[in-house]
Amino acid sequence: GKRDLETMREVVFSACQSSEVAWESAGHGEFTLRATTLLQPGASAFSHDAFIQQVITAFGAAPRQNPLLECATAARSRMLLDAIVA
Repeated sequence: GKRDLETMREVVFSACQSSEVAWESAGHGEFTLRATTLLQPGASAFSHDAFIQQVITAFGAAPRQNPLLECATAARSRMLLDAIVA
Protein backbone atom coordinates (compact mmCIF):
# COMPACT_ATOMS: atom_id res chain seq x y z
CA GLY A 1 0.00 0.00 0.00
CA LYS A 2 0.88 3.64 -0.16
CA ARG A 3 2.85 5.21 2.66
CA ASP A 4 1.38 8.02 4.70
CA LEU A 5 4.20 10.43 3.95
CA GLU A 6 3.35 12.85 6.75
CA THR A 7 3.76 10.19 9.45
CA MET A 8 6.97 8.70 8.01
CA ARG A 9 9.96 8.84 10.33
CA GLU A 10 12.39 7.59 7.71
CA VAL A 11 13.78 9.21 4.59
CA VAL A 12 13.79 6.92 1.56
CA PHE A 13 15.78 7.56 -1.60
CA SER A 14 14.87 5.21 -4.44
CA ALA A 15 16.90 4.77 -7.60
CA CYS A 16 13.74 4.82 -9.70
CA GLN A 17 9.95 4.90 -9.66
CA SER A 18 8.17 1.62 -8.82
CA SER A 19 7.17 1.20 -12.47
CA GLU A 20 10.77 1.57 -13.72
CA VAL A 21 14.01 -0.40 -13.74
CA ALA A 22 17.11 0.77 -11.87
CA TRP A 23 19.80 0.62 -14.53
CA GLU A 24 23.44 -0.34 -14.11
CA SER A 25 26.54 0.60 -16.08
CA ALA A 26 29.64 -1.58 -15.79
CA GLY A 27 28.21 -3.28 -12.70
CA HIS A 28 27.42 -0.03 -10.87
CA GLY A 29 23.96 1.38 -10.27
CA GLU A 30 23.37 4.60 -12.20
CA PHE A 31 21.73 6.25 -9.18
CA THR A 32 24.69 5.31 -6.98
CA LEU A 33 27.20 6.60 -9.53
CA ARG A 34 25.52 9.99 -9.65
CA ALA A 35 24.87 10.18 -5.91
CA THR A 36 28.42 9.31 -4.89
CA THR A 37 29.84 11.87 -7.31
CA LEU A 38 27.68 14.54 -5.69
CA LEU A 39 28.64 13.40 -2.19
CA GLN A 40 32.42 13.39 -2.72
CA PRO A 41 32.83 16.95 -1.39
CA GLY A 42 30.67 16.02 1.63
CA ALA A 43 27.05 15.41 2.55
CA SER A 44 26.67 18.51 4.72
CA ALA A 45 26.00 20.74 1.71
CA PHE A 46 22.61 19.20 0.90
CA SER A 47 19.13 19.06 2.31
CA HIS A 48 17.27 15.86 1.41
CA ASP A 49 15.32 17.77 -1.24
CA ALA A 50 18.37 19.53 -2.69
CA PHE A 51 20.21 16.21 -2.91
CA ILE A 52 17.45 14.41 -4.82
CA GLN A 53 17.05 17.39 -7.14
CA GLN A 54 20.80 17.33 -7.91
CA VAL A 55 20.66 13.57 -8.57
CA ILE A 56 17.66 14.04 -10.89
CA THR A 57 19.52 16.83 -12.71
CA ALA A 58 22.57 14.58 -13.08
CA PHE A 59 20.44 12.08 -15.04
CA GLY A 60 19.95 14.70 -17.75
CA ALA A 61 17.03 15.67 -19.98
CA ALA A 62 16.05 12.15 -21.08
CA PRO A 63 16.63 9.83 -18.09
CA ARG A 64 16.09 6.06 -18.28
CA GLN A 65 15.03 6.13 -14.64
CA ASN A 66 13.60 8.78 -12.33
CA PRO A 67 14.89 8.80 -8.74
CA LEU A 68 12.45 9.38 -5.93
CA LEU A 69 12.51 10.85 -2.42
CA GLU A 70 9.84 9.71 0.03
CA CYS A 71 9.60 11.40 3.42
CA ALA A 72 7.44 13.73 5.46
CA THR A 73 7.24 17.27 4.10
CA ALA A 74 9.12 18.63 7.12
CA ALA A 75 11.99 16.20 6.51
CA ARG A 76 12.58 17.40 2.95
CA SER A 77 14.34 20.54 4.19
CA ARG A 78 16.45 18.71 6.80
CA MET A 79 20.11 18.29 6.08
CA LEU A 80 21.16 15.03 4.49
CA LEU A 81 21.85 12.30 7.07
CA ASP A 82 20.50 14.35 9.99
CA ALA A 83 18.54 12.27 12.47
CA ILE A 84 14.77 12.56 12.43
CA VAL A 85 13.34 12.52 15.90
CA ALA A 86 9.70 12.12 16.86
